[in-house]
Amino acid sequence: MADLDVTEKQASLGHCAIGLEPSSGSPVVPDVFVPLYSEDVAVNINVDDDNPIVGIREARYKVFRGQEDYQGTIRILAEPKTAPHLFNMLLLKGTSTGTPTTGFTHPFTLGKPDSYTLEINKGDIPFRFFGVEAKAITPAFEENKMVLEVSLSALGQFSVARITSAASTTIVLDDSERANPADGLVAGDTLRLYDVSAGTYEDVVLSDIASDGKTLTVASISGTYVEGDYLWLKPLSPSYSLDEPFNWGRTEFRFASGSAAALSATQVRVEKGSSWNLMHNLEDEAGAKRSGKYRPEALVRTTGDLEVNLKKFFKDGQEQGRFLHRLSRALVIRHFSPSDAGSDGTDSELRITVSEFYARENTVPLATGEIVYNNIVLAPVYNSSDSQMFKIEIVNSLAGANYE
Repeated sequence: MADLDVTEKQASLGHCAIGLEPSSGSPVVPDVFVPLYSEDVAVNINVDDDNPIVGIREARYKVFRGQEDYQGTIRILAEPKTAPHLFNMLLLKGTSTGTPTTGFTHPFTLGKPDSYTLEINKGDIPFRFFGVEAKAITPAFEENKMVLEVSLSALGQFSVARITSAASTTIVLDDSERANPADGLVAGDTLRLYDVSAGTYEDVVLSDIASDGKTLTVASISGTYVEGDYLWLKPLSPSYSLDEPFNWGRTEFRFASGSAAALSATQVRVEKGSSWNLMHNLEDEAGAKRSGKYRPEALVRTTGDLEVNLKKFFKDGQEQGRFLHRLSRALVIRHFSPSDAGSDGTDSELRITVSEFYARENTVPLATGEIVYNNIVLAPVYNSSDSQMFKIEIVNSLAGANYE
């Protein structure tokens, strides 16, 4: 038994881990650790306020339990080895190609993404979200390095459960307020049992979860726990295997009449602040709240879109005219990392191919003492020759099996 540290917690001592699920909403013990800068993924309890006409002035007479949802945003370092997992949450991964010599290319297009388990350690209490998929990915450059903002939704969550009893090899969880309180746990998890009266805890390994969703079997329990004691996951031990991030200094915007030509075209220099936003929309961002369950049943996809914003200086009207008056063009954005993808020195890369686009907006704002730039918003469209609007590819040193 050990005493529980009840002092204030430093966020920098936490961690974030993700793990590919075998099927949507089937949690796993995540084992891919990603550098996290900030997050606000939360449990939205969605209680129903009730204020009937009952002869009182108070704004709220009662609250009733609502259907929960789980949403938020994480900001993650954009580096070659872990980035494919993030795009795998948003898009359909195709067949990876390549060799250790040339590196491996992982393609992503519009289609049903895979789901992940996401675990964030918050002050020594891990919050595990399962059935996690992304709704949007947007890059941001902090100085030179790229950070990805990933907007997420999930099907369920586990953090802390109240114990009814625990002794010998059996733990029974309280399900009076939440059915199936063990949802999110898996065999092999290490659980932390906390004795409230003594202020001590012990760690035990979970071997089985009964079909009732509340009875757990573990190898052995040293202490005796009673109603009102608590259980949560033991924090994971983080281990990182990372390359250098994609960066602005190695980012290239290439334009041509078609995507194949754009890939090798001479880059066009644009200003910092130029960026893109990739979306794969959900019918309901909270998930499908179907009957018979307090949690979302599914994350139902609708349309996908990509918006590109360019900040560009044009030296004269002729250059501006050439750029803007050619209505239909293709664009390839190439974000490189200094890390080698292959033994031949191939650079790791995040590549965004826009098969065809039109200029939607072109504003030229003026402000005293500032340089005049065009702010151009591009609207990608479906291209019949490429059979797509856009494609994402990541080139790195890991084979496709790492993301499947």
